[in-house]
Amino acid sequence: MIYKIGNITIVRYPNDTEDTLRISAEHLDESLELINKQGFKIISIGSNELTDVDFLEKCTSVENLHIASDTIKNFDGLKYLTNLKVLSLGVGKKNKLDLSLIPSLEELYGDLPGKTQGFSNLSKLKIVVVSGYNPPSKNLSELGMAENIEELRIRQANLETLEGIERLSKLRFLEVYGSNKLNDISSISELKNLTGLELENCKSIRDFSSIGSLSNLESLTVVSCGSMQSISFTKSLDKLKFFNFDRTDVEDSDLSYCERIPVVYFTEKRHFSHKRKDIKGAKIDQIPLPTVFWRDRMNDGDDTFTNESINASEKALNAYIQKINGLGDTPTQKKLSSLVKKVILKFNKINEKYDYFIETMEREELAEYILSVAELTGLETGDDITEQWREW
Repeated sequence: MIYKIGNITIVRYPNDTEDTLRISAEHLDESLELINKQGFKIISIGSNELTDVDFLEKCTSVENLHIASDTIKNFDGLKYLTNLKVLSLGVGKKNKLDLSLIPSLEELYGDLPGKTQGFSNLSKLKIVVVSGYNPPSKNLSELGMAENIEELRIRQANLETLEGIERLSKLRFLEVYGSNKLNDISSISELKNLTGLELENCKSIRDFSSIGSLSNLESLTVVSCGSMQSISFTKSLDKLKFFNFDRTDVEDSDLSYCERIPVVYFTEKRHFSHKRKDIKGAKIDQIPLPTVFWRDRMNDGDDTFTNESINASEKALNAYIQKINGLGDTPTQKKLSSLVKKVILKFNKINEKYDYFIETMEREELAEYILSVAELTGLETGDDITEQWREW
């Protein structure tokens, strides 16, 4: 819901219990007066006419701040927000940000400027979901000094090791996405409270054995990470309920360790000891739709996608699943192949309609999902049969 008070725009976002005031550079004084008069706790700055945030000195009661501006270069005004709990950023990569100015911060989201420092002063920080973290050390030695972090999601960072993360003794969830230079994750072995771990598109990791020390781990995702020598490390993970190693090879081929894990998802390979249908309890509804990953990337700023293209994709996939389920317990190879063909042709049209949004990664995710569903239902094929029909 969007409405105005005078010249100032107010927004009520879905799932929010409080309204957000959008700062107007043209009517800055009016914005500040309204914040103080009506007690707005959430404000957003999206203007490309501002170069600093010094005006925050006049609205120190703000607790939640969104900044999405390429022109703001000076963030020193953040020091006035002594009650700031939540900060969301979408600013220029070449800027400098000193987080030590806001020691009250509890949650940090968005794209970090290239020169971001000051994590060591954030003793109240609990949630970090950021892209573009590029510490000179190429590790987490500074971020690890914010010792009360419970959830950490780092995307497209220039990390080579996770050194420093061992200090985050309260960490319960860790995601590292798109750090292709990351080659050493051994420091995670100290994270005894970790219940969820996701590693995606981190292709330089060779040794995953330290994961076996995470005694409380319940959910593990190792997607598009090149290869693991073995998944034998999972035998010590007594609490593991979900294991997804889609598009990640297992060099010794032994998937017998998966038999004791309730939910397992992986890309089938000829040399693997097991197929998906051989794993006890494997079900179609346990395979995540590729649109789950697409929405995450869209929310992270990937403009490849739109809500419309993702909604259309979900509609097509749900219809595909419904038809697959309608085949009964003993579907013929011909019927399964026919349904695969029909959904592929449907996506040819969807891709064309929405400006050819299916690129390399999306193609792999989508084709793999379509085949996974068919194979769990009984389709027997060692090849990617989608190639003969798809135009993406």
